[in-house]
Amino acid sequence: MIKSLINKPKKLRKLYIDEGKSLTEIAKICGVAFQTVHKWLKKNEIPLRAWSTKGMGWKFVGHPVSEETKKKISKAHTGKKLSPEHRKRVVKALSKTWVKGKKHHSWKGGFVDKCGYKIIQVDGKTMREHRHLMERHLGRKLKKREHIHHLNGNRLDNRIENLTILTNKEHAMLHWTNPEMIRLQSERLKKIRSRKWWSTKPKKK
Repeated sequence: MIKSLINKPKKLRKLYIDEGKSLTEIAKICGVAFQTVHKWLKKNEIPLRAWSTKGMGWKFVGHPVSEETKKKISKAHTGKKLSPEHRKRVVKALSKTWVKGKKHHSWKGGFVDKCGYKIIQVDGKTMREHRHLMERHLGRKLKKREHIHHLNGNRLDNRIENLTILTNKEHAMLHWTNPEMIRLQSERLKKIRSRKWWSTKPKKK
């Protein structure tokens, strides 16, 4: 299996141009997502085929659309809000082709969630890195009532020496009895609540 063709333009051109393979077919050969192959083609300045031919994993039927028409369509849909029902249908349809995790071309080993914890993939499942590291350190699974506390307050500092196990009650007491912890916790909650839909104030007419 070829891992990468980003620095092999001749091989990439042969598969895509000479042999006429689609991005999906090349992606299967290399064991990557078809978006990654698209990125390789752009970097090596290899011209993409028309949308109506094999190239992006989909097949479009109909006459070619001019750039002017594309701009008009884009402008008409910019800022257009979908109804909740329509949004669910769109997400359901698009999620079938979404590329997540290690196969995504922008994968950097994990991401940070809205609470400030690093999320990683373990055996195909997502979990918080600090819990995974503690489980590996202990050699067992953590119980639901066991909370991992960051001693220096930095939620991205997941060194074992910076982590300690507390019960739910101990963790709550620690966060709500220390004045500095209370201040930081209050600021974090304000930020989280400000992103909720019900926190937006109606505009004055």
